[in-house]
Amino acid sequence: MNRHLLEREWILPRLREYKQAMSKLDMDKDTIGYITSLLGPIALQIVGGSAGEFFHHEMLPHATVWFAIADLYEEKFRPLYRWLNKQRRTEAPRIQQAYQELKNKSDPRITSEEGRVSSSQRKRHSYMILLSSDDNRWIAQTRLGDYFKRRQAIMEELLLSIEEDVQRQNDVLESLV
Repeated sequence: MNRHLLEREWILPRLREYKQAMSKLDMDKDTIGYITSLLGPIALQIVGGSAGEFFHHEMLPHATVWFAIADLYEEKFRPLYRWLNKQRRTEAPRIQQAYQELKNKSDPRITSEEGRVSSSQRKRHSYMILLSSDDNRWIAQTRLGDYFKRRQAIMEELLLSIEEDVQRQNDVLESLV
C-alpha cells in the first residue's frame, strides 16, 4: 500500500473533517456535549454498585474512522494512553464519589433494577449511566476533559505533519516535472 497516497487521499481529508467538527464545539463549556457531538454518547459503567470506567456507548460512524487513524499512528498516541492508565487509578475515588452523589439524589438513570439484585449477585451486576450535559459539573473534577483535549492536540499535530509531508511530496513532484 502506498502510504503517501493513503495519507493524501484518505487520512488527510478525515483529519480536516475532525478539525472542522472540533472547531464548532467548546469543550470547556460542555465537555459531555463535546464528546457526544464529536464521537457519540458516553457512559459510566457500574459494576456491583461501584463506578467503573467511562466508555463510548455508541460510536458515531465518523468517530470510528478517527479512532482507526489513531490506531494507524499508535506511536503518536501511546503517551496519551499511558497517561490515561495512570489517571484511572487516581480518578477512581472521584468517580465513585460522583456516582454515590447521583445515587443519593435518586438520579433516574440509576435503574431501580439495582435495588432488586440480591447482594450475592451484585458483584456481577453491571449497567451503565449515559452521561449528559447535566453531568458536566462533576465531570470537571475528573480528567475526562483533559484526555479529550490531549487527544485533540495529537490529532491536530498529526494533521499538520501530514499536510507538511504532502506539500513536500508535491514540491518534489513539481520540481521533477
